[in-house]
Amino acid sequence: MARRTGLSTHVLRAWERRYGAVEPKRSGGATRVYDDADVLKLRLLKRLTESGHAIGRVARLSTEELLTLLRDDSGRREPSRTSGADRQMAACLEAVEAMDGTRIHAVLMRAVVMMGSSRFVDELVVPTLYRVGELWERGSICPAHEHLFSASLQRVLAWMMERLAVEGEAPVIITTTPSGQRHEMGALISGTVAAEEGWRVEHLGADLPADDIARAAAALRARVVALSVVHETSALSLIGEIGVLRDRLPADVQILIGGRAASQHREQLVRAGAIWLPGLGDLRNELRGLQRRSRASG
Repeated sequence: MARRTGLSTHVLRAWERRYGAVEPKRSGGATRVYDDADVLKLRLLKRLTESGHAIGRVARLSTEELLTLLRDDSGRREPSRTSGADRQMAACLEAVEAMDGTRIHAVLMRAVVMMGSSRFVDELVVPTLYRVGELWERGSICPAHEHLFSASLQRVLAWMMERLAVEGEAPVIITTTPSGQRHEMGALISGTVAAEEGWRVEHLGADLPADDIARAAAALRARVVALSVVHETSALSLIGEIGVLRDRLPADVQILIGGRAASQHREQLVRAGAIWLPGLGDLRNELRGLQRRSRASG
């Protein structure tokens, strides 16, 4: 069955047990016995997941419904998008669902090489993070799946920052998360973007108080402190940390802040002295602008 469908045995078992995609009969020795209808349905599911559909949403559809969905997708999807990031995302999600850390890492590393740094981050990393989060919230995967994916992605992003490291003089950017924010993926992604833009990146991990961030910025002579805020937090706590950090930093050191939870407090963050950035494109533009202004003043 694995050979006929192109799915690994791990994925076949997961789709059967967890999602009820097929219900093979059992022989006298309890061996699974599949028929041609099972083969067709699994092949359709493979194509749909490669197109970006979550297995938990399509596994229990009938073969006719799967065919209709596939036809609808073919009519809507642009040809240029069917073979790039979508295919890599589907392969990554399949490996996540199979709890195959080695394959997750291999898919991500292959995608970096094929897509390049910018496209990898924008078209694969960010959408896949959202998809994994959605699957977790719906109960299609468990926290262990998400942690396994995050650990693999962190390794790849750290490798990218090292590979993109600038030699010689370069402006310094610190990436971290403020106190109480323990999820550092956004900070790592920001660091990768900054490294590609020619900045020297010093990643400090997660959950740092404002005083410690300010001390690090002074010691490293940082031009920018980039913060990621993804977990829900009170405005009082977050704005208080940003206010302390602004007071401790020189006026010419910029505080950049992004992340889905930061957007809820963007007006207060700006008043506290930070620059709120809604997306990675805005981060790139801000870093380029800072470099231009630095060269002009120099």
